[in-house]
Amino acid sequence: MFRPISMVVPDSSIIAEIILFGEGFNNCKTLAKKVYTLYSLAIQQLSKQDHYDFGLRALTSLLRYAGKKRRDKPELADEEVSSSQRREREERGKEERENEIDREQRGW
Repeated sequence: MFRPISMVVPDSSIIAEIILFGEGFNNCKTLAKKVYTLYSLAIQQLSKQDHYDFGLRALTSLLRYAGKKRRDKPELADEEVSSSQRREREERGKEERENEIDREQRGW
């Protein structure tokens, strides 16, 4: 009546390496290992709340965004693409905090 099946957990580091290669990065193996380590540590150390999503979908989204940044600025080294992403996020966060303060002052 029921057929036996088997399932395995996908190897995120290999998937990350393939996506990075497809997005045009040169040292895919090293970068994939770093990203996988970062995601593994985040899963282990952050609380298990719903708004933390470190699944395969989030990983592929991050890597696709890195590829987009890589195509926008091809002169940057592979490692500099990720640091430029971090700087942009910090700048957006500052802008959002400033906008929130302005709204509070205006009484919105």
